[in-house]
Amino acid sequence: MAIEGKNLLVRVIIAVVFGPAILFALYSGGIYLLIFLFVVVFGLTAEFGTLPAVELNVIQEALLVAGGMFIPFLFWLGLPLPLTSWFLIFCAVWFLLELTRRPAGRGLDRAAIGPFAIVLFAWVPSLAFELNRIEPLYAVLPIALVWTADTFAYFIGSILKGPKMTPVLSPNKTWSGFSGGLFGAISLAVAFKLIWPEVFEWDIIFFAVPAGIFAVLGDLFESKVKREMNIKDTSHAIPGHGGIWDRFDSWLFVQLWAWAYFVVI
Repeated sequence: MAIEGKNLLVRVIIAVVFGPAILFALYSGGIYLLIFLFVVVFGLTAEFGTLPAVELNVIQEALLVAGGMFIPFLFWLGLPLPLTSWFLIFCAVWFLLELTRRPAGRGLDRAAIGPFAIVLFAWVPSLAFELNRIEPLYAVLPIALVWTADTFAYFIGSILKGPKMTPVLSPNKTWSGFSGGLFGAISLAVAFKLIWPEVFEWDIIFFAVPAGIFAVLGDLFESKVKREMNIKDTSHAIPGHGGIWDRFDSWLFVQLWAWAYFVVI
């Protein structure tokens, strides 16, 4: 219990220190958002490249990190159109590098790693630029919702306990925690509507409910990857939180949903 309490204290301290800075960057946009995304994309891609079973060589790791960090830079310039060309070039280079590997076994599996990482760890975070340009609060909402849902899920799940959701993938997740997370997501959406009625309508609820589900799916997806690799955390980059992906796994999925809801739909 003492260890768990100490771990929770570290998590709270880090959240208090870095939380406001992250919200400021997402709301302000511009160079502040670019710096935030540089840090996040660098951390995600570099961390992913060192995971067991990913098996990247030095050149591939460098290409993954550099290619990933180029994506938010393009969004910052306001030129998202070249992203398609850049992605195709990246995939072509990645496949050519795979052809040079000896032995060439699992070539298709390895070749898919780079494009997957670029999409999830670089393109999805960079969508914050498009959300911010439409409405700064649209960029803030996804991560604020994830934090709120996670907090509600933790405390309600700890108090009520009950049946496990996915004992194999995530032994600590309960259906009561899942319900608490959904309640937290809806509560935050209502708060945003009441505080900023000129920006949000009551249909924000239709965003919040799927977002609460996507937050859990993002966490379970990463848990599945870690389970396959037989690791607990993707790294120890953030004290009390594990790795960069451990901290932003839910946000990546909710961010994609936010882009689809506010920009595409």
